Amino acid sequence: MAANTITQAKIANFQRTVRGAIKVGASGAVSVPSTDPIHLLLDRLDCIRQTRPNRWTARCPAHDDRSPSLAITEAEDGTVLVKCWAGCSAEAIVGAVGLELKDLFPPRFDYQATSKGKHPRYSASEVVKTLMTEATIVVLGYRALQRGEALNLHDQARVELAINAIENLREVTR
Repeated sequence: MAANTITQAKIANFQRTVRGAIKVGASGAVSVPSTDPIHLLLDRLDCIRQTRPNRWTARCPAHDDRSPSLAITEAEDGTVLVKCWAGCSAEAIVGAVGLELKDLFPPRFDYQATSKGKHPRYSASEVVKTLMTEATIVVLGYRALQRGEALNLHDQARVELAINAIENLREVTR
């Protein structure tokens, strides 16, 4: 086996360490989901239909939903709002798809004034976790290209997002 081949065991290990499910096509193409709150949730729901900009309906995962009763809204700040018309709580809804309530909110940054101005403050574990996740996405994209596979637009955008995140981490940690 070649050293740069992505094995099913590596993919399974990656799935355990990164939120969201990696989709592997029949050809072996790897699709990594977005990590922004709205896509993190939408990628895990069924029968999704966009009703207006920043608004969707879907089947509620917290109960046996035959017709979509879940309303999803993305607020201007990126916060995701969920409302099940059958009465399921937001905690039950996100829990049913393996998320927590905190996953419905965009990252919050603490700002600490320094002599050079304001810089976001991150814990070392946040930086390492983000770096590992984003670097893995870049590696998976690179390996797919190395095998001669074309990345679809979603995968290209996700790899570009990962590269930007890594560059931003470099700026934050200086």
